[in-house]
Amino acid sequence: MSETTYNGDDLLQVFKVLNIDLGNLNANVVRAWFDTEDENMLNFLNFMCSSISKENVLSALELQEFEALENPLFETELNDAINKLEEENPGLFDSELNQQQVRISSVQLELLEEEEQRLDNLIAINERLQQNLVRTKSCLEEENIALDFKITNTRKKGEELAEVLDQKNMCLYEKLVKELSSLSNFLFNEKEFLDRANLGDFEDTNEFHNKINDVVCKQREVLSVDFSESKINMNSTPDNAKSDLKTFGSQIYSSYFDYLQFKVEEESLEEVLNYLDNFL
Repeated sequence: MSETTYNGDDLLQVFKVLNIDLGNLNANVVRAWFDTEDENMLNFLNFMCSSISKENVLSALELQEFEALENPLFETELNDAINKLEEENPGLFDSELNQQQVRISSVQLELLEEEEQRLDNLIAINERLQQNLVRTKSCLEEENIALDFKITNTRKKGEELAEVLDQKNMCLYEKLVKELSSLSNFLFNEKEFLDRANLGDFEDTNEFHNKINDVVCKQREVLSVDFSESKINMNSTPDNAKSDLKTFGSQIYSSYFDYLQFKVEEESLEEVLNYLDNFL
């Protein structure tokens, strides 16, 4: 029987390194394998402990990849293929160079991942901005529709008010023509009174006062404005009034006409003011 160098624990360690599942096999059974006088068995066990490792045993994945090869290369063909690859790709099988390249690639990968994260953040920001723009656009469109509706109604109301104002202006114009016509008739119909030579032709001031009141009453019947009697107060006439009755009559006519103009202007301004109040 040959002397053994290894024992069952060494073989169990080999199985562990190679990820060999022993199933329900007890570790003591493996240890008992070395308690034999069979020299061939001991040589085989020692060979397994000394020669089998990850470097010279195919893993399940490696075996699967090898079996997937359509035309596997062996010996001379394999060496020729390796040499050709090294010529075309210097350093391809240089482990140190490959490790350095892996480290560089890892750093580049980290940088690319950071850039990807930054771009993802920008995309998220742009999506939120796009959503905000869509909402803002929708609000502006709604406001624009409301404003168009308001403008249309305002324009329509303005046209209606303008039409009303035109009608009132026409009425005011017709009224002014009527007042001026009445004033002209007053001058024509009372020509005899206005042309009286002097105050002496009247027996007393009461007669003159009554005549003026009578003329004013006639005018009130045809004029729309309201004249106050205080505007023509004969009691305020001084005793030393000019005897030229024609001149005095012209003064009365002039004051009367000015008063009429002021009243007509007042009515016109009131119409404009009412229009502006309604429009604004």
